Amino acid sequence: MFGVAAVALLGALCCAGPALLAAGALGAVGSWLSNPWLIAAAAALGLAAAGWALRRHGARHRIRAVT
Repeated sequence: MFGVAAVALLGALCCAGPALLAAGALGAVGSWLSNPWLIAAAAALGLAAAGWALRRHGARHRIRAVT
């Protein structure tokens, strides 16, 4: 069961990797500048990228019932 979750997570990170790296860099800059708005924008970007990748990965592997 752990292997299935790891493969799904790997697929999500593959698609959202660049956006997650950008969010991390944005958060680091916001932390360095002590700017809470920039930190919040980085968190929102990271959540949006991860959600988009997980949604895209789930839609691609959804099984359709045959009636």
